[in-house]
Amino acid sequence: MKNYIRLLPLMIFPYAYILLIIAMGNIPNFPNAVAYEIIWVSVIVYLVLTLVCTVFGSIYAAKSRISPRTAAKLNLIVKAVQIPAYIFHFLMFLAGTLMSVWGIGVMIFAAAIDLFTIALTGIHAIGCVVKTCKGGVVGKAAAVFMGIGSFIYCIDVVIAIVLMVMSNKYKDDYVKIKNGENNAVQTDKSI
Repeated sequence: MKNYIRLLPLMIFPYAYILLIIAMGNIPNFPNAVAYEIIWVSVIVYLVLTLVCTVFGSIYAAKSRISPRTAAKLNLIVKAVQIPAYIFHFLMFLAGTLMSVWGIGVMIFAAAIDLFTIALTGIHAIGCVVKTCKGGVVGKAAAVFMGIGSFIYCIDVVIAIVLMVMSNKYKDDYVKIKNGENNAVQTDKSI
């Protein structure tokens, strides 16, 4: 359960701006300077928090004693939770093409949220790829390809599914580590 809590800022990242829009509509006298400053400080703090959680989550996945299967499962869950957001942002982008001058801002906003999201999930996926490579699930060349592919739209979801399917053979409590020794790792029942 703590693995999910650690990844919560990353999982809800593409949905968080909806709270920002609701806040804009509910702040009395919103167009004043103080409200703008509060909103922008909140956005910057959340972006930094999400980036820090993502980097530490990636390091945790790569260096901790969780199994490659657990790392792949967490990676797939993060990607699956964000699929509806990608679809919504794509539709928002298409709607922006139908608008006049205001559509340019809508398209830039939708594209920026998607780019930030794919970058953050790609950073998280690198930890998963490193763990599966160390666990012997994939080779080094495949790990490099999968690490790069985790930053590309649609391919990242396919890679997450492939890693999950390939790591299903690691259902036990032990993983063969690169040096050939068997070391106890966290069981999949703990997540």
